[in-house]
Amino acid sequence: MSGLQEVSPAVGPGGIAAAPRRRRLLHRLRLPQTLFEWWITGLVLFGVAGRVSFYTSPFGVPDSDEAVGGLMAKDALHGKLTAFMWGQAYGGPLETWLAAPVIGLFGPSWLGLRMIPIVLTAVASILVWRVGLRTIGRTGAITAAALSWFFPSTLIWKTTHFHILYASSMVLGMLTVLQVLRMRERPSWRGMFLLGLVAGVGIWQSFQLVTIIPAAVIWLAVRRRDVIRLLPATVLGTVIGLLPVLISNLRHSWWSHDIGTPGDAIPYWSRLWRFFTHALPLALDLRAPVTLHWFLWAPLALAMYAVVLAGFVWLVWKSRRSDNRNVELLLVIVAVFPFIYAVSPLTTFLFHAGYVVVLMPVLSLVLCAWVRAETQAMVVSGLAVVLIATSAIDLAMARDRASSDYRFSAFGDHAPLPRDFGPLEERLDQLGIRRVYASYWIAYRITFETDGRIVAADMRPEALRIKPGWVVVPLPDDPYLKSRHPEYGPIVARVTAPAFVIAKGFDVASTDYGSLESARYKTEQVGAFTIYHRGSLSQGTGAKPRQ
Repeated sequence: MSGLQEVSPAVGPGGIAAAPRRRRLLHRLRLPQTLFEWWITGLVLFGVAGRVSFYTSPFGVPDSDEAVGGLMAKDALHGKLTAFMWGQAYGGPLETWLAAPVIGLFGPSWLGLRMIPIVLTAVASILVWRVGLRTIGRTGAITAAALSWFFPSTLIWKTTHFHILYASSMVLGMLTVLQVLRMRERPSWRGMFLLGLVAGVGIWQSFQLVTIIPAAVIWLAVRRRDVIRLLPATVLGTVIGLLPVLISNLRHSWWSHDIGTPGDAIPYWSRLWRFFTHALPLALDLRAPVTLHWFLWAPLALAMYAVVLAGFVWLVWKSRRSDNRNVELLLVIVAVFPFIYAVSPLTTFLFHAGYVVVLMPVLSLVLCAWVRAETQAMVVSGLAVVLIATSAIDLAMARDRASSDYRFSAFGDHAPLPRDFGPLEERLDQLGIRRVYASYWIAYRITFETDGRIVAADMRPEALRIKPGWVVVPLPDDPYLKSRHPEYGPIVARVTAPAFVIAKGFDVASTDYGSLESARYKTEQVGAFTIYHRGSLSQGTGAKPRQ
């Protein structure tokens, strides 16, 4: 079956193709092709508008995870490469490499960084269309591609930020699924090697893809038994793709086996239950991110959720009677996903469906699997528009009703940081301060935005001490500090009396202001920030501060 042809409807007793009456009904439901094209164009523009809206909202304020990615991109320009995102044993650097030329041309640009995941999301949508042509038919494929571009709100949120994992994982996940379908049509040694290579690189970039790739490969081996003899080529490709992971783990005592857990980790079965009560409804925008409010009215949202789940069961049953068994691959991936997803304690997190983003392209295809006519496509995509718009309105109203409730910031229980760090960085320049300590979410933004002119090392503001000479420093060997880039610490420590930048309300309530006050540090208030410094001793040059 050619990938450029529309997948035929089900045939056989009770099938659509065997029922002329149903076929005539579908024909009547069809809209003029031009109108459908305009509708899809409108959905693409809606996705653009959604990204602009998130970009300019409080949820679009840049954060230090993005800044770390930007600093890694800058390092890549100078040949300094790492296997993973700084400070952790997972999360490949592919997106930082793609961002490196942008940083080289335009300097530390948030827009430049964020164009990488936005473009990759568009690429993932094209791949959804290609997979859809082989699984659900032309009209469903086009609709699913549009859906994967603008829906749900969590996807727009996570792929508008440069968090270096999410957009590339969607692209590599869909490339793997597409290659599996190609190998089912025409297996070859070269194709199976390429499948393994894409899978290996995908898992390197995001361990989250273990929720999709193994299930897809096993499905291929079951549905096309003759590929089993070609699996050595797949294994070889996978090993090559995973080489950076293997080398890094050999050097660091297999550190990827423990990638960290949240403090409120819960048992496996509880995480699995939360997938169905929180993560999946969030991935369908039946619940709004952060607030976790159900769509419009909880009983209505639950009824819609029940319809979606029942529809999935119906698709599973229907696929067994269809000549097109390719759609079965999508159903297998969705069915297996929750049970692998819940293995990681990191999925304890509730307030957005970030760890479901990797599945969202497949979900869009499943949601559109029943679409045959343009009118049906408009019903599905129109409902998605209503759902995501309702989530956005819910977030805006909740934030307005509780402007003092920090839970409605992108940082959970912290007060939101300002979008513009310019005044802070300008004042540090005026004071002649080039080295500072700050908490993680502040430090790396300063370093990135000033292009390294000011180096900020991360510290825990509740863990300070006074050393001889009334100089305040972070607690040495702090066991609770997980520094993203420890190399910055010694650079800042070379200053006689390093300055500190603290944001009251954002930094923890237990911040050790007493040490700074006892050592008689001077203070400079710049908007939400307080700069603590010792004049020329904080400059590291001996020169007097500029006024």
